[in-house]
Amino acid sequence: MRFQNALYGKLFGKSPPFEIVKASLLGLWSTIGTIYISDMPNGYLLIRCETEDVKDHLLFGGPWTVHGITLQLAPWQPCFEPAFTRLTKAMVWVQLHNLPVDFWDGDSLETHTESIGRLIKIDECTASLSRTRFVRACFEIDLACPLKRGFWLEDGDRRIFVMVLYERIPTFCYSCGVVGHGASSCTSRRGHSSEQPPVVG
Repeated sequence: MRFQNALYGKLFGKSPPFEIVKASLLGLWSTIGTIYISDMPNGYLLIRCETEDVKDHLLFGGPWTVHGITLQLAPWQPCFEPAFTRLTKAMVWVQLHNLPVDFWDGDSLETHTESIGRLIKIDECTASLSRTRFVRACFEIDLACPLKRGFWLEDGDRRIFVMVLYERIPTFCYSCGVVGHGASSCTSRRGHSSEQPPVVG
């Protein structure tokens, strides 16, 4: 298949000129493997990778940024229409703090983290329990929606608050939870739930 190791990409925000984006990404990925980048309508990028390992590295090694703007990546899909498609989801590595180790197996994580996004991959150290300070896992997250700062876990008669930290998310607003601006420039008037303590980190 000609495009079996291809990805679609789009910057989440106002994009610099294509040649700048291309040079920046090829510089970021220069040690990963052979990658070809071409432009498409509506600001999309077609990213062709030499091997499946290179493709997976791009998908799971991010999020990647160009001039502070997050790059969304999505696997190739047939008959993709860039002029009519909105891409807002990105693969993001997340840390879950204060989650009891009883819930670290794949099925439990998938069940209790649905509010964060779609669970894609669990870090090897988490899966093997070789490091047990926090859970580390990769999620497909919609960056157009407010990010969860945490969630409550019901464990019998106990309620445990699990804190969610996002790795390498640029320009994140701790007031409204939206990617793309900081708290100082937030225009949201929504109040904060008393159920959610301040984010840690």
